[in-house]
Amino acid sequence: MKLDMLTRSRTDSPATRPDERKLVRFTVADVRCAIDIMHVREILQPGDLTSLPGAGGAVIGVANHRNAAIPVVDLRQRLGLPERREGRGRWIVAASRRSLFILLVDTVEGVSSVNRKQLRDRASLGDTTDFTWALSVYGTDDGLLFELDPDAIHTASGRADGEPREER
Repeated sequence: MKLDMLTRSRTDSPATRPDERKLVRFTVADVRCAIDIMHVREILQPGDLTSLPGAGGAVIGVANHRNAAIPVVDLRQRLGLPERREGRGRWIVAASRRSLFILLVDTVEGVSSVNRKQLRDRASLGDTTDFTWALSVYGTDDGLLFELDPDAIHTASGRADGEPREER
């Protein structure tokens, strides 16, 4: 599913207020997550993976998508959650500041608007866990929603120094 229509509605809709943001919501195990719609390129059924020796971290392989080799990050592994027992999940093709990557998630729920009033203080989470992957935490009618930081997910799942290798 392409998100051109959804992206267009974010910028063209008079209903979108300046303090609102549009997030693509998804689940990973029982954790409700989201990513800013401006980072999302497509949502797909999982395809073929090629192993990527030495990738480490939560990169489970690379996909040949639209003539590009794109790393696939298993968010269950990245977040330290139990392995998926059934089903293939969904792929979210997303962009960090440096490049594209694919997130393997359990389900995609849709697009939601969030605003500043829903932001929750995350300072008390401090040193209890590796929380670098979360950009923000929002309180919603369904509970807490963790917004992913695409740059932190991409960096932590790829090369240790966070820098891409030069092409030869």
